[in-house]
Amino acid sequence: MSDVALCQRIPLRTNDPSLLDLSDAELYVGSKMLPDGVEIVSYLKRYIASRYYFMVEEDKTPLEIVVTPCDYQITVKVFVQSLPTDSSGFGAGDDHDEILRQHNSLIRHPIDTSQPIKVFAGNDVMKYKIEEAYSGVYIIEVLAEERDCSVRMSVTTLPFADLIYPELPRDRSVTLRPVSRSAVELSWKPSPSARRNGQPIDYCVAVNRRRHFRTHCAAHAVKYGDQPPTAPPDIGFRFAWQPTSDYRKPEVAYRIAEEENDGDITTTKQGVQTVGPGASQIAETDNMLYECVGNRTRFVYAEVFGSGVRYYFDVFAINRNTNTSATYSGTQAISRNEGKSVKLKNGKLVTVHLKRNVPERFFVYNLERKSPEITFQVQPCSGKLNVSIRSARGITIKSLKNISRLETIAVTDPQPGQYVIHVEKHGRPRSTFFRIVASSDPALAPYPNLPTDVSVQTFEKLNTCNSVTVAWMGTGNRQKYCLYARPETPKTTNRYQDDRCVGHADRPKSQKLSCRYFRATSERRSVVTENVRNLSPGATYEFTVYAVKKNGMSLPYENLIVKTKDNC
Repeated sequence: MSDVALCQRIPLRTNDPSLLDLSDAELYVGSKMLPDGVEIVSYLKRYIASRYYFMVEEDKTPLEIVVTPCDYQITVKVFVQSLPTDSSGFGAGDDHDEILRQHNSLIRHPIDTSQPIKVFAGNDVMKYKIEEAYSGVYIIEVLAEERDCSVRMSVTTLPFADLIYPELPRDRSVTLRPVSRSAVELSWKPSPSARRNGQPIDYCVAVNRRRHFRTHCAAHAVKYGDQPPTAPPDIGFRFAWQPTSDYRKPEVAYRIAEEENDGDITTTKQGVQTVGPGASQIAETDNMLYECVGNRTRFVYAEVFGSGVRYYFDVFAINRNTNTSATYSGTQAISRNEGKSVKLKNGKLVTVHLKRNVPERFFVYNLERKSPEITFQVQPCSGKLNVSIRSARGITIKSLKNISRLETIAVTDPQPGQYVIHVEKHGRPRSTFFRIVASSDPALAPYPNLPTDVSVQTFEKLNTCNSVTVAWMGTGNRQKYCLYARPETPKTTNRYQDDRCVGHADRPKSQKLSCRYFRATSERRSVVTENVRNLSPGATYEFTVYAVKKNGMSLPYENLIVKTKDNC
């Protein structure tokens, strides 16, 4: 189909309800005709020029052509062919000889490929706008130079009314703000299309270490691969002679396209159906983040590693109904930190060592689906910490200062997305350890429950020279409590007091006095008591109570120092 056949009139935009307005891009699968005001997707074969046709019937018609490459270099040429005397294909008085004459005229005068009216080359969006275009058949010739690839095209005679692509704000820049040594916050102005035209606009973010993506389909192609799209279920003009059932099969559709040495078209509304990336893209894919954030205009990227590494940030506005897109002006930054972010797995406890020269650490938790609650738990093993949690929108959910014991932060009715936890030392920059865990399922929480009052008391009146009575508060959950004791001497180290992450399993068995299960049935019946016998007169003992979760961790109460009476 190298020339325009007279029997196939190129469809036009029409406001006449009695005529078929062919604006549905699905009708153009397998053809070379471009609809007016709709973006189509075509798949190009390398070194094989593909031509697409659009007819302008009247002189001084506004015309805008947009070609969007999907990452790879292409060359675009625009030609124009004058219309025959009667562009409808019917001569005066239905003179069939006149029809034949016009048809032969087209065949005798093929397109002069040496004189295009416009030539583009590159991998960026290409626009050609004519304020007052002459009538004629406009031919868009597209050539893939690097490899087989997808390309998106649209032609419109109403560029100010169709609004094919999302509108970008006047300030289309992406603002980058560091929120920590290994996390940055991206923000951008919303698309006016959502407010002015009621279009459903979403945003997608791409971050990588190699380059900017000039188009959304380029980022999508690198992340998910760029393969021939799957043809939609209803394609073509539905003539009886069309092999509809076979043509719906992608392998048949693209075999036909290859035999015709031409690209195939599918509708943007169906999206580009792709498979995994090729071998040449694996390295770039591994270092790339691609995430759609809905209608939010903020995003926190918390995976800035190393020092002197350049990161490229791109944001795309996507029309959810048509899948058309527009690209904001990307930005870039060079990391200057030595730390790194740690991804938290659901319910998995992580122990972290903050060296003397490392003041902070960042963690990322991804909530994949909606959940009633997320629980974050941080347990300092020594020293004190400051902890803050930010949502996917960059909003601080909770901030705690100067914590020295296990802290539990519950986020109710959280939205799916990324949560960033920032933990930093409080006070002097000494080496320290801490534990952290995040979970959307309470059953996965590794720690037992502790009451508000974690002190251990003794009854002085009940103490003797060889026995003491200790007591502590229990909780409403049935769990095990273990009591340990050791004598205090001048040579005794304070390891168990300094390292708050030491559990009951780390203590010597010789120090274990008892273990028992207990559940508080009421506030009055929430006290656990234990009488310890066979102690030495006038001796000082340190008592420690541990709450133990089955198949989990243990947490200590406050230590109690008791001296037995000198005389019995």
